[in-house]
Amino acid sequence: MAAWAVTQTNRFKAAVAGAPITDWRSFHGSSPVHSWDRIHLGQVDPWEPGGVYQRFSPSPTSGE
Repeated sequence: MAAWAVTQTNRFKAAVAGAPITDWRSFHGSSPVHSWDRIHLGQVDPWEPGGVYQRFSPSPTSGE
């Protein structure tokens, strides 16, 4: 949540997150537990521009 919050508002100047997922598409492609995100995000294409994987990623430019 810390990684996501600092990208959504100017309220926070800094945040500390321990081992966050900052790009869901990258996590899907490189993690051995990629089936977890399929269960929770649905059977959608992780590489779809502007799709659910990109929208839920804390990094505002993930995949661009």
